[in-house]
Amino acid sequence: MKGYYKLQIRHGETEKNHVDEVIADNRITSHIDYAGPGFEKLNHGDVLLIHKGSYPHCLVEVVHKITDPEEINGVDFGINYRIKVLSYFKDLDDSLSFKEKNRQIGFNGTLTPLYNNTDTLSFIKQWLSYIHHTEKMKNSIELLKYKKQIILQGPPGTGKTKLAKEIADTILNTGKEGVTPKSLIEKFFKDENEQTADNAGYEKKLQEFQKAFPKDQFQNMELDDYCIGKGNRTNFCWWLERGLERYGKFTPGQSGNYVIYYGRSEEDYVVKKSDERIYTLFPKLMNVLDKLINNKDIETALQLYGESFVLKVLNSYYPEEFFPINGKKALENAVKILGRDYKGKSAVELNGILREEFIKLKSKFNSKATPLDFMAFLFKTFSLNQDGVIMRNSEAEIIKREPTIIQFHPSYTYEDFVRGIIADATDKGIAYKVENKVLASLAKEANENPYSDYVLIIDEINRANLSSVLGELIYALEYRGEAVNSVYALKNESDDNHELIIPPNLYIIGTMNTADRSVGHIDYAIRRRFAFVNIPPRDLQDDDKIYFNTTGFNIISALFNKDNVSREFEIESVKIGHSYFIVKKSDAPDEIRRDELFRMKMEYEVKPILLEYERDGILIGEYENKPIKEFITEHL
Repeated sequence: MKGYYKLQIRHGETEKNHVDEVIADNRITSHIDYAGPGFEKLNHGDVLLIHKGSYPHCLVEVVHKITDPEEINGVDFGINYRIKVLSYFKDLDDSLSFKEKNRQIGFNGTLTPLYNNTDTLSFIKQWLSYIHHTEKMKNSIELLKYKKQIILQGPPGTGKTKLAKEIADTILNTGKEGVTPKSLIEKFFKDENEQTADNAGYEKKLQEFQKAFPKDQFQNMELDDYCIGKGNRTNFCWWLERGLERYGKFTPGQSGNYVIYYGRSEEDYVVKKSDERIYTLFPKLMNVLDKLINNKDIETALQLYGESFVLKVLNSYYPEEFFPINGKKALENAVKILGRDYKGKSAVELNGILREEFIKLKSKFNSKATPLDFMAFLFKTFSLNQDGVIMRNSEAEIIKREPTIIQFHPSYTYEDFVRGIIADATDKGIAYKVENKVLASLAKEANENPYSDYVLIIDEINRANLSSVLGELIYALEYRGEAVNSVYALKNESDDNHELIIPPNLYIIGTMNTADRSVGHIDYAIRRRFAFVNIPPRDLQDDDKIYFNTTGFNIISALFNKDNVSREFEIESVKIGHSYFIVKKSDAPDEIRRDELFRMKMEYEVKPILLEYERDGILIGEYENKPIKEFITEHL
């Protein structure tokens, strides 16, 4: 059983403190005359609070006793242990309530064993709980960023959904709490580590594009080389919409928004936004493009093309003169963040303001940032394409981004989750159309904003038939960024689009109850696409927000042992979690109300699930010489 202690590392006669040099050697040391005989009996896993006088220094865990003097560097008082440093007190965030309350602790002697949940022992356990939670968060986030989808699994009440939300919040809002857009932008220009866009890839793609479509070729361009819609990736409009989209997306895109496009369902080419016939319109378009690209004649181009298209063309030929954001909504939001007037301005004017601000900020902070770096930062930080999320001035606090949360159930289907047919009532009767659902809609948004992160939380993921719900996405989850064909096609004016792409910036977190055998089975093919993180029950401590029923938790934990849990089940997969033993301090103004709430939770939450476990054959045998059911009924 793990032991808990306080320890000072100082010379008994000179009283000089040697904590720093000894801990730097990943050691603790003392002499039996000062520490007492207990210091010779420390075991692997024992936890010690190392302190300097009355000030906490660090928390360490014993690894083993050192028997070879050659392993010791520095001061040695006779008895030495190799330790692992768990955490330094100075590194704890000052906002943590347990840190504020324990900046000073009592001290008596060199080594002090801790029992009976004293204030210092409570402090150590709160600190350990924080370390455990922080490590679990860190490891889960690293795993999620590598694998792209994880499942948090454990018995009921272990806080899986709460942890999923915390992981999502960290990914979506790290470094943004309590700061302003202005401070984030200044940090970006000061910190070169923030400037991580794919500039080399951008240069390579631009060169490839400009080589395929040099400035002097538009008067002689053929229709097939210009128009999108045939499915080839060699035409001018495909390059603007798809080939260069990561480096400044042309919006709104889609072939139906072009002046001319190829319609597969119709004969030959389709003319939009003009009454002219194609043989007179196409030469005019090429003449307009020629003037736009060679003379920057924006006014003439806007008579036929939308602003976003015009800006994308100019940015693709003059990346130093036109900023790589083309959609008007995104441009308005970006200019608004920078504190400039955006009302009544065209997209072209807004693009110019944004470029002007970029140059000023780059000069002010002597930054090496490129326009692409700044564009990527703005999209990742501020959700530029959404309405109403950007504050009115650069001094206001930014609004936190939230994950998308859904819950699976046994009747959930592919048509509910990915894409399906819906009935649409019109004045001509009922029309049926294909519509993107939660995952496909989120994937589309993430594809359109490659520098922003998105998180989808699927609660109770194993309650649905996953093989049926995911369909062809089993492949897409592993091969991010590659298109797969959906059984349903979204129609636009030129094409039936079967494609689905799950991009690398969309993260998926599932939660799974390991105690429930009545829910859907996760087959091996699906398991290979997810990483699984165990979330076991853990002993908590009271803090500034909660009371924890330690007595109740320990009583129930003792029931889950090798004699009383069926061998068909792993104990850690069914042992009920810590959330059953938590009462919010806001709900309990005094100890009487706290104890009443503890009693109610035991009677109406804990006891029913234990009796259900007994009926399902999870809890078996006798406990304290009584049948398990009788013990639960009479003693809880």
